[in-house]
Amino acid sequence: MFSFVCFEEFCSIPVDCAGLLLHTAERRLIASCTVKRQKEFIAGRVAAKRAYTLLESQSADYSELCILNDCYGVPYLTNSHYHLSISHSDRIACAAVCDRQKIKVSIDVHDISDRDTEAILNILSTHEKETFFKKELVPDLLAACWGAKEALGKLLGVGLSVLNVAEIKSIQSMGAYLDIRYTHFPDARCFSKKTLSGSVYSLCAQTQHSRILDDLDIRPQNYAKFIHTLLHSYEGRRLYA
Repeated sequence: MFSFVCFEEFCSIPVDCAGLLLHTAERRLIASCTVKRQKEFIAGRVAAKRAYTLLESQSADYSELCILNDCYGVPYLTNSHYHLSISHSDRIACAAVCDRQKIKVSIDVHDISDRDTEAILNILSTHEKETFFKKELVPDLLAACWGAKEALGKLLGVGLSVLNVAEIKSIQSMGAYLDIRYTHFPDARCFSKKTLSGSVYSLCAQTQHSRILDDLDIRPQNYAKFIHTLLHSYEGRRLYA
């Protein structure tokens, strides 16, 4: 019903393996992009395809799976009924895949950085500033607020257009997580967690489905190790085909 995959340190893998990891249509989307953007794109697609194969309990040739984007920038797997959410920071790439007929989960990952403070403050409401940041601008909390808004936009399928209306009503600490609720979207709930690597994960789901996030393991996998194992399996299949 739901699968989540996270990779770390994806920049170490060169982009010339894209032909084995991306569909032809996907490769066309990044043909003119910078190397950095290509690496981000590939890692996000690989995370989503890995999550999909785990959900389906089957192996697949990643170059035959095609993930495109709709007019709002929302990714979707062609010829399937799955809901996809993909996000990346400078170090982390992750994806959530779920059966849209049963549940929807969205993901955002954001690096904690002082340079983003002004941009985040610009999209906060008066209520949010006075309730959560009246005494101190805590970078972790600012990143969590940004992530919660982005994750809600992905859940609703409207992207960043929701930022100014996705007001946060309350933030409560629940052990390692922050439980975030929205003023105008009471049916949505977001869990946010800071990692040891200095990133903040925000996972958003409809309130009635949010229990599946309680015990979610968000520890990142080694991207280079996974890619090498995957490409080795491709070689094996071709040898014995």
